[in-house]
Amino acid sequence: MSARAQKTGIILGGVPRAELLPPELEIEKKAKAQRRSLMAVAILVVAATVVAYGLATAVAQGTSAALDDSRNRGLAIQGQQLEFIEVTQVQQQVDDVIEAQQLGTSTEIDWRGMIIAIEIAAPVDTLAASSITVKQATPVTPFDEPTAPFEKERVAEIVITGGGLSLSSLAIWMENLRTVPGYTDSTYSTIAAEGGIYVYSLTVHINSEAFTKRFAETEEDAE
Repeated sequence: MSARAQKTGIILGGVPRAELLPPELEIEKKAKAQRRSLMAVAILVVAATVVAYGLATAVAQGTSAALDDSRNRGLAIQGQQLEFIEVTQVQQQVDDVIEAQQLGTSTEIDWRGMIIAIEIAAPVDTLAASSITVKQATPVTPFDEPTAPFEKERVAEIVITGGGLSLSSLAIWMENLRTVPGYTDSTYSTIAAEGGIYVYSLTVHINSEAFTKRFAETEEDAE
């Protein structure tokens, strides 16, 4: 570039350029571009809002449907319970009867079988008993607690009065009583010789093994 060109600022041989359009058109062009950008952003915001609203609506509808389903199932169960309320009441009555049976027979003893077992244990030279009295616990009244040391648990007692031909037979009878089911202990409260025989009063204590347990709950019933 010549020194003259540098001084005048004119470039010889360059491409001629000239801005003939008014500056207002350039400004309007830039404004249109900005408006298009703002419109695109607005469209994106609206689209995101619509999607979020749709998701929220779907979740709300799903929750409402689940709630309605649960409510309907609850109503159906209540309806079934109403249908079977009579069965439930009958079952409750049966359970009450069974419970009453278990309570009422909880201290039941087969006294006939018990007396027969005691008589079988007596030696042949022991005379028939003249009287037999029985005392036992009830479902609401326990038997008297032992009062003497070393006395064992008992739930009933039998007092037998009668006579024997010898003292040895009465002693053998006392020993044989140990084979009676439910036997706890026994003692002669009185023995007196009268007219060639020995009149006695025998007390036999019985423990809970003598209970019949007719209506006792078994393991299968509990299951």
